[in-house]
Amino acid sequence: MPVSAVNRMAKLLIIALLAAVFFYSVYRIVMKTVDYHNGDRLYAELSNQFETELDDELQPTHTAVTSDTPVTPVTSSTSITSITSSAPATSSTPVTTVTSVNKVEPAAPSKHDYPIPEHVKAVMAEQSKAAAELEEQKRLEANPFAKSSKLLKLNRDIVGWVKIPGTHIDYPIAQTTNNEFYLTHDFSKRNNSVGSIFMDYRNKKNFQDRNTILFGHYMKNKSMFYDVTQFKKQAYFDEHPVIYTYTPKGVQKWEIFLVYVSNADYNYLIQNFPSERKFQQYMKEIKRKAVHTRDVKLGQDQLLTLSTCSYEFKNARTVVVAKLMND
Repeated sequence: MPVSAVNRMAKLLIIALLAAVFFYSVYRIVMKTVDYHNGDRLYAELSNQFETELDDELQPTHTAVTSDTPVTPVTSSTSITSITSSAPATSSTPVTTVTSVNKVEPAAPSKHDYPIPEHVKAVMAEQSKAAAELEEQKRLEANPFAKSSKLLKLNRDIVGWVKIPGTHIDYPIAQTTNNEFYLTHDFSKRNNSVGSIFMDYRNKKNFQDRNTILFGHYMKNKSMFYDVTQFKKQAYFDEHPVIYTYTPKGVQKWEIFLVYVSNADYNYLIQNFPSERKFQQYMKEIKRKAVHTRDVKLGQDQLLTLSTCSYEFKNARTVVVAKLMND
């Protein structure tokens, strides 16, 4: 075969390989975009379901009131203008009856109405803010899993929910027999590069181990455990001190006190410790790696560890550690 023909074939082969690489790259980008979209949609639906069940849990319980005597309510558009006693003089319990009711029209604005003073507005704003914060705290501490939950029936691998107020972290927690499956499968067990938030397969699902570990991917669209890496910023660490976890057994509140970066080869995935000395040694090791810490007293506390990939160096992991808060 002539050399020129060989050169042409080599060039065509190189062009074909480059085209294949290009189209494969485009395919990967498209599939990842689809995964992002499907993951966002699925977890948005799950979050809505979680909030719906939370609303149901917060519904007040009404006590029925009965009376032998029918009561006709007086509406805000009526005014009682005259009341007389119809009870006999000898009666020890006076009984009143309405003798006339006149309709009251809404008052017209008065020319003597004055604007609300600024200091009064400030007090009203503070009261409104305090009421909103109290309502939000009630929502955070209510447990949608206390009753029969539809979420728990969607996937038998679900063990609870994790939420960090003020962040994107607001997801169901799955657990199976290994730490690989939910890296590449969503909550509905479909293949998806977004994966799921999942608990280490060696942990007890009721958060009763000395150290419960949760994993999630770092996603550039800020989903999953992207926000774990944001705790490396001092302001973010200061502004988001609490994690809530929800299980059928109750609500757990955790105080974040440490964030560090480590190599994946470092054995931080320890669920329980053979002795208190080993636990204290573990704490000293991770404190040496700390980016930020919060001053908390540690005794025989339970820990919650959140871990995700980061890119300071090869196989880097950003890890957030919290302690269970006592009531």
